Amino acid sequence: MHAWDTETWSVVSTATVAVVALTVTGLSGWRDRVHARHLAREERRQDRIERTYAEVLTYLSRAPALAQRTAGVGSDPGMARQEIETLEGLVRMHASDEVAKLFREFSGHLDGMLASLIEARMNRGSGAPGEHARTLEAASKHRAALLDIEGQIEQRIRRELGTNRKR
Repeated sequence: MHAWDTETWSVVSTATVAVVALTVTGLSGWRDRVHARHLAREERRQDRIERTYAEVLTYLSRAPALAQRTAGVGSDPGMARQEIETLEGLVRMHASDEVAKLFREFSGHLDGMLASLIEARMNRGSGAPGEHARTLEAASKHRAALLDIEGQIEQRIRRELGTNRKR
């Protein structure tokens, strides 16, 4: 058996330390890249959520007035159906389950308000004043529900985004 001398051990130990140092440096760099990718992905996700919520809040503030205008003139609301469908898709993809549920509730009441307003408009000239008043009352109840749900959505969004600012 051959014994290694001190010089051989010195070369082997130096090479081992170099390999370990390169491996640790490489692993550290890899870990940093993985972490940076994760942070970038999370930042993009947060940006999409914030843009979706900004669109939702804009829609919430415009929708009831658009429904009233639509019922009054019988035309398409200022927010085209395609825009609304796009917003609904964004909500399904990026909003929390609670915001998405409240948004669906809001949309249901908005549809109900619009239907009631159109029905009231049709009943106005039909000589059925009681029916006209009933449909206006139904529209008013939907409007009150819309305002309540809008407040709930705004509060939930502020909580999710970590802000207490009001619009």
